[in-house]
Amino acid sequence: MRVNLSQVAAVRSGFAFREAIRHAEGGEIAVVQAGDLGPEGEIDLDGLVTIAQLSGASLPARVRAGDVLLQSRGQSFRAGVVPPHNKPIIASASLLVIAPRPAIRPAYLAYFLNDAGTQAELRRRATGATIANLKASEVGQIEVLLPALQDQETIVALGETLRQSSRLEARLAELRRTQLRALLVERAKRNPGMLAHPPVPQRSGQALARPQTMFQCAETEDEFYMTIRIGNYLFEGPFRTSTGSALNRGLHESRPKAETTWTA
Repeated sequence: MRVNLSQVAAVRSGFAFREAIRHAEGGEIAVVQAGDLGPEGEIDLDGLVTIAQLSGASLPARVRAGDVLLQSRGQSFRAGVVPPHNKPIIASASLLVIAPRPAIRPAYLAYFLNDAGTQAELRRRATGATIANLKASEVGQIEVLLPALQDQETIVALGETLRQSSRLEARLAELRRTQLRALLVERAKRNPGMLAHPPVPQRSGQALARPQTMFQCAETEDEFYMTIRIGNYLFEGPFRTSTGSALNRGLHESRPKAETTWTA
C-alpha cells in the first residue's frame, strides 16, 4: 500500500529562535537540534542544550516520545525517534517534527525516511542554492510504503539486526588492522634493516608467488645491492664495502665483467 506521509502523520516545523541558542545551567526546557541526531538517528537526550523559559513568546509545542525528528537542512536528512522522557523538550527550526498516527509505527517511519531511496527523494524536494532546506509541506507529500503493522515491526527488527552486524564487522576490521600493525612493528624490530633508499612499490602486474631476495653487483663500484620483494612491495639499497675486505674480495673474484643478477 502506498500513501502520502500526510495521510499517516502530522508534519510541522520546529521552533525558530530569534537569537542563538545558548545553554543555561539548570534551564527548564531542553532544545533538540539537528546536530543531536546521531549517524543512525539516535538521540541523546542527556546531551541536549537547556534554556530558561522563553520570554515574550508562548511555549511552542513540545516534542513527545514516539515523535520522529527529521533534519531539514544540509545534504543528508537523518531521522530518529524521540525516546521516552520526563522533561519538556522543543525542537529547533533545523528539524521537522513528525507525529505518526496509529497506522504507522514510529520506528518504521524513521527507518523508511533513512532509506537510501527516500533520502534521494528528500534531496530532490529540498530547495535552496547554498544550503538545501526541506519544507514540511513537501515532506508531507512523500509517498510512503505502508505494510501491515506486524510487517512494519518485522522490518524494523531486521534492520536493527543488520545494523548490529555492520557494527560488529567494523569492530572486527579495526581489530584486524591493529593486529596487522602490531605484526609490522614486531617484524621491524626483528629486522631493523640497513636500507639507504625508501621503499619502492612493485610495478603493477608483477606479483610474486613467494618472497625473493636479489643480489646485484656492478663492475666499477664496490657496492653490494640487496633487493627484497615481499608481496607487492620492493625494498632495495646499496651497501658499500671497504677495499680489501673479505666480502669485497669475494664479490670481485666471483662476478663477471658485465652486471649480473642472482636470484635466491
